[in-house]
Amino acid sequence: MILYVAGCLAARRYINILPGVAVVVIQILMEFIWATKAKQYFLSHVEPRKCLLLYDTAISDKGRVTGKEFTEKLEKTYGHLFEIADRYPVDDKTDMTYAEIAKYSVIFIYDMPLEKRSSIVSYCVNTGKRFYVTPTVEDIVARGYDVKHFIDTPLMSYNGSYKNNQTYFGKCALDIFFSLLMLIVLLCW
Repeated sequence: MILYVAGCLAARRYINILPGVAVVVIQILMEFIWATKAKQYFLSHVEPRKCLLLYDTAISDKGRVTGKEFTEKLEKTYGHLFEIADRYPVDDKTDMTYAEIAKYSVIFIYDMPLEKRSSIVSYCVNTGKRFYVTPTVEDIVARGYDVKHFIDTPLMSYNGSYKNNQTYFGKCALDIFFSLLMLIVLLCW
């Protein structure tokens, strides 16, 4: 619309709007086809990640049903990304829990009290695991988490791969290189 108004002002008369409308329709159609094909390619070439769902052993029967519903909804909506391969109850002894966590790259921590969850979160951070936590007030205030809204349950996500020192050094080096390059270009200009 802005281009049409600018064209009319430049020509000092009303110009035909139909070629512009045709171009817009063709662009929308091509974008739709591109997005559809890209999604189909993605779904056919990306396997869902095998995930572990951790829950508290003291969780009530109602909570277990809720956790099962959460898992079903997650796999129904995001089954192309996540597959809950196992559900593991967490008690006060976390050694077995750590052994289970080590088998998976993505962990869902569902409805667990802060005391039990803090050691599991610390282990996941130190071992570079990506994990999702049903949030409490402490989690919302904490730094380092991204907010994710899967289905009807808000989750806090932490990507452990950012702690990799080599990745950090590479990113830092690239940032400095491109900053210096842009400074040189702007100074010469």
